[in-house]
Amino acid sequence: MLLPNGVRLNCVRSGSGHPAVLLHGLGENASTWDPAPLPVHRHALDLRGHGAADRTAEYSLELMAEDVVLALTQLGFDRPLVVGHSMGAVIASLVAAARPDLVGDLVLEEPRPPLPPNPPRVGDVPEDDSLPYDWRMVRAIRAQVDHPSANRREALAAITARTLVIGGGPSSQIKQDELAEYAGMIKDSTFVTIDAGHTPHRDAPAQFLAVVTEWLPC
Repeated sequence: MLLPNGVRLNCVRSGSGHPAVLLHGLGENASTWDPAPLPVHRHALDLRGHGAADRTAEYSLELMAEDVVLALTQLGFDRPLVVGHSMGAVIASLVAAARPDLVGDLVLEEPRPPLPPNPPRVGDVPEDDSLPYDWRMVRAIRAQVDHPSANRREALAAITARTLVIGGGPSSQIKQDELAEYAGMIKDSTFVTIDAGHTPHRDAPAQFLAVVTEWLPC
């Protein structure tokens, strides 16, 4: 889908029912959601710099959030379910805070809390350009995640959507006590743990589907 800002994202549609927009994690693409087919009308995006989406001159969490706002507006849904994993969850939170009129319920799977990791992560430069994502994007987003701005915490407090935060348990690279604190910053949130590491939707899809389906309104 070509956005008004000139950026082309890839949108993979499947399923039926209530509309949902799915946002993948860093270095992933729309196919990451294939193991966990939520019972909704799914619109899984490749975000800029990933998969079949455009490689662009600039990358940031804010630019990706702006892309998603434009995509939601273009799709024209009435407050769809928005689901994000890791980086996608951070982007989803920014969208929900800035444009509550565009987001219905919100699922944030293993979002990285706005705290610098200890120690900061440094990515190696790949030996070739065959990766299915733009390495410049990886470096830009990792820099933001490793040095979070104050607006990340402010955004959480501004979210009004009913929100499910899913943690990956003790095997996750994210500290679960910090993730529970993160969930507590959102007004109407539920925190659930699936002991499956950083990608429950992929590594424990049956549990992921059960948790999300039970939480969704009838």
